[in-house]
Amino acid sequence: MLGRNENQILLVARMTRDHYYPGRDRNFPDWILVFAVLRLLEIDASASPERLVDILKDPSQIESPELRRFLHASIAAGRSRDLARRNDDGSVFSGGRKFSLEKASGMSAYLASRCPDVSRAKLNQLLFYTDFVNYFLYGESISGAPYVRHRFGPVFEGFDKTFDEMLSAGTIAIEFPAAGDEQVVAADGSIIEQLSMLEIATLTWVVENFGRMSEPEIREFLYRECAYRFTRRGDYIAYEYAHLFQRLPPPVPGTGIEKAP
Repeated sequence: MLGRNENQILLVARMTRDHYYPGRDRNFPDWILVFAVLRLLEIDASASPERLVDILKDPSQIESPELRRFLHASIAAGRSRDLARRNDDGSVFSGGRKFSLEKASGMSAYLASRCPDVSRAKLNQLLFYTDFVNYFLYGESISGAPYVRHRFGPVFEGFDKTFDEMLSAGTIAIEFPAAGDEQVVAADGSIIEQLSMLEIATLTWVVENFGRMSEPEIREFLYRECAYRFTRRGDYIAYEYAHLFQRLPPPVPGTGIEKAP
């Protein structure tokens, strides 16, 4: 459904807001509308991104009561998911939980001890995939960190400050191999005990799928993710986009993830 249709899907989502909810970007963010469009494409065999663009351009069709009702229902479902996250002291932009330095430190130590050539940038990338994949599997992130869409990919908000705090605490350290580039290494493996077995399983999957990739290779992979492509520069990335990742582990039975939007 995605692939070459990504631009059209995002265009339909934004055209829908401009028509039905003008000037209400904060109440109707792109991620909610994107999933509403995807759900419509899934259940309507006659729909396509191109056809939806044509409908939204045609005044005689745009006021379809069926389309309006469907959009209202889909958007309400998306907003309910976000509200549920907020009730758990988080939001869809933090993975449904408060930020935890201990969890971020445990993740960093685990990744640095098991992946080769971990620079600061590569660590940030691996943390992004770990948090989002855990959200896909269990409905919450590990660290509770928001990620912002920057020019060179998703960035852990406040990463430099958090990185310095982990250095000061002795959780991680920096080494300079003969080749010259700084490398992040684990300095205190005991911090990994802050992680649950399920969180370690998520980290293991990330290590196996991304750990041996170089920082530029992961960055190029990230550029193709809907989480990056569908988010405006400088905006927070919605964790719901984890469901659209190019590479994901099998869903965990009994979590309801197999029915995710």
